[in-house]
Amino acid sequence: MAKILKDEYPGKVVIDANNPNGTFKNRTDDILKDGTPLEKAWTSDIWGFFSHLLNLASVVADGSEENEAASQYMAAFLNIFYTQAQVDTEIDNDISTHAAVTSTHGASGDIVGENDTQTLTNKTIEGDGNTVTEVQSVKDQNGLATDGLECRIVEIGDWDMDTDATKGVTIVAPGTTVRSIDVMIRADVATRLLPLNNAFTTGDPPDGGMADFDPVSGALTLQRTAGGQFDSANYNLTPYNRGWITVWYDA
Repeated sequence: MAKILKDEYPGKVVIDANNPNGTFKNRTDDILKDGTPLEKAWTSDIWGFFSHLLNLASVVADGSEENEAASQYMAAFLNIFYTQAQVDTEIDNDISTHAAVTSTHGASGDIVGENDTQTLTNKTIEGDGNTVTEVQSVKDQNGLATDGLECRIVEIGDWDMDTDATKGVTIVAPGTTVRSIDVMIRADVATRLLPLNNAFTTGDPPDGGMADFDPVSGALTLQRTAGGQFDSANYNLTPYNRGWITVWYDA
């Protein structure tokens, strides 16, 4: 669609390294008339370009003369193309907006950040495909377990079992309906753990047990058997957590 001046007006245009397709040439004098003619063919190229620019930018010509202070053609150009400063501003704004977003594609809630402290709700973590570290298997989880029960683990605290036959520990809130209690005793050598009701020798009575549980106060009384394996210097260290009580109770 665009005219090629050197083909349209052979011998009447300037052709050089900067204008291989030709550019306008002034006539030498009034007699030779060797300048580039003023014709519709090439002026339509220029006028068509500017008219199309206005159309692309949806700018309606107002009929005023163009000047340096006010140019509809320049306004149309800027409506179509960004300046470098505008491009930089748009990029900065997009980056800032994206950085402030806490959700991601297809998710209505916040995503979990590696260094952010967040509470997960309504999430399913599939055990075989994930590794969860630094979590004790059952630790005061206050979460529903089988048959609507909850589990809590309570430290026994100091108990010189060599000296004191019993130990009282409050394990649940007053009035809680307890369904099951297990007690693990830790020797002064912390790697040794035994159930309180363990029997050192088959056929012997248990070396300890639960003497009493008061559901009104939530207090549990533990006792060790006189002469049993817990009644020894291997279980007299204080201050020292003597072990743990696992309690299952109604939610």
